Amino acid sequence: MLRKTLSVNDASKRFQPKGDTWRSRALKGNALQAVLDPADCVGRKNEFIDVLHKRVLSNYLSLSGKEQVLDFGVRTGRFTSWLSDKVLSIVGIDVTKEMLYEAKKANLGANVEVLLCNGANTPFKDESFVIILSVWVLQHFPDEDFRNAVKHLIRQLKKRRQNIFDRASFKEDVRLLSS
Repeated sequence: MLRKTLSVNDASKRFQPKGDTWRSRALKGNALQAVLDPADCVGRKNEFIDVLHKRVLSNYLSLSGKEQVLDFGVRTGRFTSWLSDKVLSIVGIDVTKEMLYEAKKANLGANVEVLLCNGANTPFKDESFVIILSVWVLQHFPDEDFRNAVKHLIRQLKKRRQNIFDRASFKEDVRLLSS
């Protein structure tokens, strides 16, 4: 269960992808390969996925330039760097310091802050953000942790809000959130 007592180090160990750890993926130096498919050595598949994600987000998000955004699981900063000139401010959080190091290298704007934290123990007040992005992050959470993380994130959204949660089994996620 995600609790305020779960340290960043414990969270970093708990929410790992299958195969390489987030740390080892970050150290390879290829931003898309680190966060999407580490087996895509040529990069075409990862580039396609990245463009597709950003096109979907462009169509879905209604941006005025005044939004405060939380990128939950910022990883290498691929969404944060892309959105930084389109919104007022972005905070990216992650449990892996090596990923944050890569994010800081990703041409982030002056309106971007990246923080090392576990997601359940964030320094933000309720209703701090208009948009929360979590793309290809929550799929690594066990069910109980997923439910608790989403409830915590929803508390951080302002009343007029947009959220993007991307996880493999949407129907199962709706069931988990309603239980």
